[in-house]
Amino acid sequence: MMTLPSKIFIAGHNGLVGSALVRRLEYCGFDGIMKVSRDDLDLRDSFAVNNWFRENKPDAVVVAAGKVGGITANSKLPVDFLSDNLRIALNVIDSSYRFKVNRLIYLSSNCVYPRDLTPPHRIQMIGTGPIERTNEWYGYAKISGMKLCEAYAQQYGCNFFSVIPTGTFGPGDCQNIGDGHVIPDLIMKSIEKKRRLDQNNQLKLLGTGTPTREYLYVDDLADALVFVLKHYQSSQVLNIGGGSQISIADLALKISTRVEPRINVVFDRTFPDGAPTRFLDNSVLSSMGWSPTTNFDLALEKTIRWYESWMDS
Repeated sequence: MMTLPSKIFIAGHNGLVGSALVRRLEYCGFDGIMKVSRDDLDLRDSFAVNNWFRENKPDAVVVAAGKVGGITANSKLPVDFLSDNLRIALNVIDSSYRFKVNRLIYLSSNCVYPRDLTPPHRIQMIGTGPIERTNEWYGYAKISGMKLCEAYAQQYGCNFFSVIPTGTFGPGDCQNIGDGHVIPDLIMKSIEKKRRLDQNNQLKLLGTGTPTREYLYVDDLADALVFVLKHYQSSQVLNIGGGSQISIADLALKISTRVEPRINVVFDRTFPDGAPTRFLDNSVLSSMGWSPTTNFDLALEKTIRWYESWMDS
């Protein structure tokens, strides 16, 4: 087992994953967390990023920053999803090389996998087919970030590598209906529907509801990242999976019933579904002794309660 680096810069510390990682490291008693707000450092600005690294010189970097969102946001803002994520990856990874960061973990996404795969998704499957078009802008930016880590490792011997988390959720995720991933969007739409029940009580959702997704509670992902910092010594891309698998329809029913039993979920099948399934091969981390510990229903309940409190405040 390795020791944690003395200074870890968490790029994106206010986001869902970054904030959970901060909490986890603080729980472990680690006092070398480096963080900077978006107002003080725009990670899309190469000059500003270089200056920050020159002045602060972190030992390790976790790249959890990025432009994120669901199908609707991806379709509305293709330039933002592609260019913002490309610039963040290039600037942070290049500055990490220039200022001799010892270790860098780049958080990618399960949308880098080809659209039509038989689960579980293994690292070797990346690049074997086209990715899902409904989030291709984000997906190709993430693939580029992964390849950039690989290139710096190959050309300069940098200890830079990528991890691919499965779908992650938890309190404090996206707070705009239509912009987020499935779970926060379903929760917010259900709460809004509860406030405005009508004669048929219908909550209309896009697609068929048949795709299946794997979900990992964000605190489990944070725990996995600390585990990786301590134990993982390879430069190979690493899946972080092992979560719960459920169809969109079953998930919608579970959430809507919890929020308001009278809600009637219906699907508009004229809209695209996205990839038919997402389920990552977690065998490498499992063989090393890590697996998620949070019960899915308990994690979902915590997340729903947070949104209820936030939307009522």
